[in-house]
Amino acid sequence: MGWSGGSEIIAALSESLSRLGIGDNDRCCIYTDMVRIVLDRDCDTLDECRGLDEELDYVIDDMWGVGD
Repeated sequence: MGWSGGSEIIAALSESLSRLGIGDNDRCCIYTDMVRIVLDRDCDTLDECRGLDEELDYVIDDMWGVGD
């Protein structure tokens, strides 16, 4: 995966999770796993995913250290 591929994958999956009507807590858990996976593979473009889903924003901020 290229360094920007992770954000493209997360964006597409975020749209799917929204369409499925998955609850906030479950989406947060799923996003946590997804973000951990792409960060472990050096994705550094997760900021492109901000604004897609409030729960995803929370996970990105928490795991990526935004606001620290």
